Amino acid sequence: MPPADNSSHEAMAAGRTAASNAVLSSESTKRLLVAGPGTGKSFTFQQALKAAGGQGLGLTFIRNLAGDLASDLSGLADVFTFHGYCKYLMHQHDVAGLQEGDYYPPLFQLLLEDLRVLDGPDLTVKDVEHRLHQLNTEGGALDAVLERADYYNAVSHTDLVYRVLGHFEAAQESVPAYALLVVDEYQDFSRLEANFIALLATKSPTLIAGDDDQALYTTMKHASPSFLRELAADGDFDVFELPYCSRCTSVVVAAVNDLLAAATLNGNLQDRIAKQFTCYLPDKEADSTAHPTIIHAECSTANQPYAGRYIAQQIARIPTADIATARKKGHPAALIIGPRPFLDMAYNEVVTKYPQAALAKSAPNDVDILDGYRRLAIDAHSRLGWRIILDQCPHEDSAEVLRRALESNSDLDAGLKDDYKSEHLAISRLVARLLANETLSSEEQAILETATDRSLEQIRLDLDLAQPDRDDAAEVDVAEPEILFTTLVGSKGLSAEHVFIVGLNDGHFPRDPDAVTDEEICSMLVALSRTRKQCHVISTKFLGRGFLEPSAFLTAIERHLDKVTINKDYDFDA
Repeated sequence: MPPADNSSHEAMAAGRTAASNAVLSSESTKRLLVAGPGTGKSFTFQQALKAAGGQGLGLTFIRNLAGDLASDLSGLADVFTFHGYCKYLMHQHDVAGLQEGDYYPPLFQLLLEDLRVLDGPDLTVKDVEHRLHQLNTEGGALDAVLERADYYNAVSHTDLVYRVLGHFEAAQESVPAYALLVVDEYQDFSRLEANFIALLATKSPTLIAGDDDQALYTTMKHASPSFLRELAADGDFDVFELPYCSRCTSVVVAAVNDLLAAATLNGNLQDRIAKQFTCYLPDKEADSTAHPTIIHAECSTANQPYAGRYIAQQIARIPTADIATARKKGHPAALIIGPRPFLDMAYNEVVTKYPQAALAKSAPNDVDILDGYRRLAIDAHSRLGWRIILDQCPHEDSAEVLRRALESNSDLDAGLKDDYKSEHLAISRLVARLLANETLSSEEQAILETATDRSLEQIRLDLDLAQPDRDDAAEVDVAEPEILFTTLVGSKGLSAEHVFIVGLNDGHFPRDPDAVTDEEICSMLVALSRTRKQCHVISTKFLGRGFLEPSAFLTAIERHLDKVTINKDYDFDA
């Protein structure tokens, strides 16, 4: 890297200040901030909220970002995930009679089985989610699902947003107003969520931020970057840029830009919002000099734990200063990202040397019998509680009991046999005692463990109960690196001093090198830009008995790579 150019540093500093000031000095009540990763969105939000002079509202779709945003905007705005805010509103307003509604994420699984029992429409959970996100009410199928949810006085994720939006559309005078509404990651919003933001914006000055190059949820939740692009193009919002990245090194920023250029040349990312993405050298020159390339570790085979051993070796080399910086700033020292099975194989090896390594897992979204007992512990007649129990422990004539209760709108337990009810109510009382912090006898513990198919310790964890004090509880060793393994989508909202991207092989990432999707490109852009210091990309030549080609993404950023071969001759002890 060439020597420092102070005049260049001064120009960058002036440019960054001017970009931020342009947003803050605007008198528009509708502002759109197009900004890539690490470009200072949170700082701009903070300053805009201060200028607004009153309590604001901050919304983001991504849970990983909500905590950081809440810390950055503390005292200036109430910060929620989008679903968290709708849950708050549900309890504050008379939303379709659900102000005391039960929030139960796996609800649709039960509702669709109910519809089959009633000979109603045959739908999948994906069908229902798609209809909700697209506001598609054709054919009455959505109404049938919501009617079944009314029976249980319960909501799941997406129908919660749908119901709250419908409530405020019908009573627009009650739409909450704030000194300033700030919205992050708008590229990950669906039509349903975009309409909700538009409604909130009728009562509050609004500052929206997004980056269509980081749109990851088009498949998972029917989101679309088109809503961000429409805001940028329709003239209703004043559009601003934050072009300077203070997170990534020069080589990572250059790789991101090369990947974008290759993608657009290939016909991907059509209609993307053109934006600058430049390394902010006043903050990143030293790191850029220390880490001038991206390391490409090419493993000879995945049949040996070469990738995991390589990652463990590189983690051992992380400077203590980087570990301390990561702990101080609240992010991992090492972040390992990629598709399965490569992510799992690397984790299984690294955790043998670093027991503190964590593999991020999605929150369970399946029907769980403990959720039924928890509800019966609070209300012995809970319709949803008994419905969960019936699903997990079928009654001898479950379908008929369910049909009669649904058709007559009567409590489920009224049609159950006494011995069935007594058995499950007895178990729910054990759960009630745990919730009251009472101690169970060894016999009672055994009954509860058998009924829920898990240990008492796990039951307590699943009930969000504090664990008993332990004398042998290990203290965190601050000298040891925090290590997190996560999927490509799961990496959104995260960053780390050192990043490892595994599974970079055609057929895995991307799935089809001749038909790379926009979402795959965005996933690679997100993975690269999690890096604060050093980035490693890892491919393999063989998996099982099959030969693998290196990822097409590696070709796009080839000029930035420094290749190292990892095979039986590699010195893992060096």
